[in-house]
Amino acid sequence: MTSHKQGISMIETIVYVAIYCLVTIFVFSIIKMSVSEFTELKQHREMNETAVFIMERLTRDIKSGTQIDSANSTFDANPSRLTLNTITASGTPATVEYFVSGKTLYVKENGTNIGALMASSTNLDGIIFNYLRVGQVRGVKIDLHLSPAGDTTGDAEHYYDTALLRGTY
Repeated sequence: MTSHKQGISMIETIVYVAIYCLVTIFVFSIIKMSVSEFTELKQHREMNETAVFIMERLTRDIKSGTQIDSANSTFDANPSRLTLNTITASGTPATVEYFVSGKTLYVKENGTNIGALMASSTNLDGIIFNYLRVGQVRGVKIDLHLSPAGDTTGDAEHYYDTALLRGTY
């Protein structure tokens, strides 16, 4: 009498294990890629939100300014410095200064450092203020360069805006 045992051979087991490993590697690589893309998307969203916040603040302050203090400002250089003379809502004169320290843009009001205008997840790669003067009209062209912190791919974004002092036109 011969007995025939049913089961799987060693070769079948190796093939099944190899297929399982390949599927597992494929699934984990898809998960890793998804997490990486989500992280990159989040960094770019935060960078864009930072750019919008900075540009809105700069534009509002330039438009409400009474004078651009060109003696205490640095134009056409990277990084630039912008000092504005303004009048507060209560009618008192004030000075607003934008300056760069490290890879962060800061603001001072009346000589007091208010703090950074940027999220820590964003680097300032450059900011250039260009002084505009056409007849009586005064303004500033803003050229802002940002990148996600820790970015090694060179994904810097450039943002541009121009604002005119309201009382000059």
